[in-house]
Amino acid sequence: MYMAENVFTINIQKEVVNKPRWERSKFAVRVVREFLKKKMKTDKIKLDNSISKAVWNRGATKPLHKIKVKVEKEEDVFVAKID
Repeated sequence: MYMAENVFTINIQKEVVNKPRWERSKFAVRVVREFLKKKMKTDKIKLDNSISKAVWNRGATKPLHKIKVKVEKEEDVFVAKID
């Protein structure tokens, strides 16, 4: 069985800087999902809980600036985890 695997470094800060402070972490998770949808050319993306925890680690107002994500294909769904 062939496993597709890619590693991406996503710059969250450039997307989040124009959002209100209290919405930044929530929007950052959305940015990660949208980036992966565009790069993997599918809507079937699952984000691992570790990505959400890493983004929300510093609270709602100060998300990570960059995040390194590893995407693997499991059956017909792409699963993203922190690398």
